[in-house]
Amino acid sequence: MKKKLIYDTDLIGDDLLTLFAIANSKEYELKAITPYGRRISSLERGKIAKKLIDEIGLKNVKIYPGVSEPLVQKKIIGCRKCDDSIEEFYNKTTSKVTTNTIVTDKIAPLYLMEIVKKHPKEYTVLGTGPLTNIALAIKLDPNFGKNLKELVIMGGAYRCQGNVSPFAESNMFNDPEAARIVFSNISNIRIVPLDVTKQVNIDVDYTKKLANDDVGNLISSIIKSCCKAHITMDGKPLMPLHDILAYYVLEEPNIVNFEKVHLSVETQNFEQRGKLIEDESYNIQNIGTKVNIDLMLSKFTELIQSSFWINNQR
Repeated sequence: MKKKLIYDTDLIGDDLLTLFAIANSKEYELKAITPYGRRISSLERGKIAKKLIDEIGLKNVKIYPGVSEPLVQKKIIGCRKCDDSIEEFYNKTTSKVTTNTIVTDKIAPLYLMEIVKKHPKEYTVLGTGPLTNIALAIKLDPNFGKNLKELVIMGGAYRCQGNVSPFAESNMFNDPEAARIVFSNISNIRIVPLDVTKQVNIDVDYTKKLANDDVGNLISSIIKSCCKAHITMDGKPLMPLHDILAYYVLEEPNIVNFEKVHLSVETQNFEQRGKLIEDESYNIQNIGTKVNIDLMLSKFTELIQSSFWINNQR
């Protein structure tokens, strides 16, 4: 029997590649997606996700739109370099009649709290966006973390500068108060930080391996957009495999090395908001330190050459 997975995500760019990987999984069954809204609302992000999972053949997935604002600070739009391609895919792809549904009468934090409470130690949550939905689930039930089977997130800058400030990575920076609530209430989170995801990169040559159809063209456009957004010091366009690496931590535990550190997130110092901070008074978390680059690139190459999603479109 497959393990039960909930994907909490802002569905920007490489989050969609992660959905592609989850669809190809023989180990995990995606039970629900809980979108967070950035430039567009969580409901609109959910509609995009539904079209993609419809196309690649996922079934019986429920989408529970979450919140679209941070807990305290003003909304931060985030990178939109992929959004034009994503919205083009959404607008031109014909809707299918599927078993995947968008649920609008129950917001994501409430769903998260209820399903995990009802089925303790059965659900794994993968978080690749701001942690607002998860933080609110904790506020609804302080035992939420104890009832989770596991939480794996992509976020934070541990041994490198951030990508939105000298101190902070985007997911932590977007809602540091939410991240602090999550870190304060759940221990032994597996955290895949920016400095680890930047260790493994792809270039536009990978797009040559993709099928020439709606899904293949979308993935190709995402890769090309992300490559343009990440120019190296020597001028080479490369795409770090951020969110999809966090997913493969679930399938391949040895793909990333972790160390135990007492961690929280800075919320008081204005200049350093979103920074990962160490102190023995904080919960122990598992922070990624090094990725097996060859294994990750092998997994990614295998994924984009897979016939799974091509066959499921026929």
